[in-house]
Amino acid sequence: MSPLAADSQIGAPALGVEIAGWRSVVEADSAETRRRVARDLEARDALRLPADGPRLGVSVPPGRLPRLRLVKGGAPAELWQALLGSADESNARLYTDSRFSAEPMLEFTGDEVVVLQPRFWPIYLHSALLGLMSRQTSNVGLHAGVVGLEDGALLLAGRSGAGKSTTLWAMHLQGADVYSDELAIFRLPDYELHAWRTGVGLRPEGLRLNGEQPAFKPWQEWKPGDPKYRPALRSPRRPCPPAAGRLVFLEGFGERPVLRPMAGGEATGRTIEVLQCGDPNLPLRLDRAAEIVSRIPCYGLICGAPAATADLLLHHWGGLV
Repeated sequence: MSPLAADSQIGAPALGVEIAGWRSVVEADSAETRRRVARDLEARDALRLPADGPRLGVSVPPGRLPRLRLVKGGAPAELWQALLGSADESNARLYTDSRFSAEPMLEFTGDEVVVLQPRFWPIYLHSALLGLMSRQTSNVGLHAGVVGLEDGALLLAGRSGAGKSTTLWAMHLQGADVYSDELAIFRLPDYELHAWRTGVGLRPEGLRLNGEQPAFKPWQEWKPGDPKYRPALRSPRRPCPPAAGRLVFLEGFGERPVLRPMAGGEATGRTIEVLQCGDPNLPLRLDRAAEIVSRIPCYGLICGAPAATADLLLHHWGGLV
């Protein structure tokens, strides 16, 4: 994802956003909010704002709860539905997100979504943009990191704690273009690849394994007891490759890194685990996963030391982009 340059006719707080070719506008309530939005979405590209895309308002006033609202591009309830992922729950007024807290996180007031725990507003801004994009375009996503190689992108997927971010950071340290730690998006029907541009979220042990000390790092703790550090990534030398060349599933740790081919039902099942297609329909999800597996060679990976694992991944298939 890349925010676009502000248009002078809209005003200084406005910021354009592009996700997988879909464009929107974020209208911030202040220059400080705009700076936070630009930083969290990793503003890099200078493109013109779209005239007809949805417009999302963000208000983060001092001493008050942050609020999101759909300024243009649909009814207010569509923002609530985009956040929840289902139109069937649009009559609810409170939403509890078990990933972060047992307390209510969001409230729908009829024309705005109020973020009841203020520090989480950037996460719900991201979720709102992704939700709106998914409702307005045909796409499917994978919870996976994206790295550039000579013959296409390498997608790296794994359960929490499997070493994905640690390996991605090691690949970055060896010169690779790392486009995302979180989400690979395929635009349908051609399965053109786009990356959700995010920094790498490293836990303390991941930092130590890469030869760095966690002390004095600016840690963020979105989930209780799970601090992460997001170091700045270099700007990629090239755009994200439009085709995925390999999909690698992390399977645990060993003394040295080992790759093995993965195919058929095993590959499809692992793909379903990381699939984000916005539709709970199991047959559709199975079809999407099977289509991805038919297009992209899949592998299992036992991780060794991060530097050795990164070296294997970067050079096994022909090296860096």
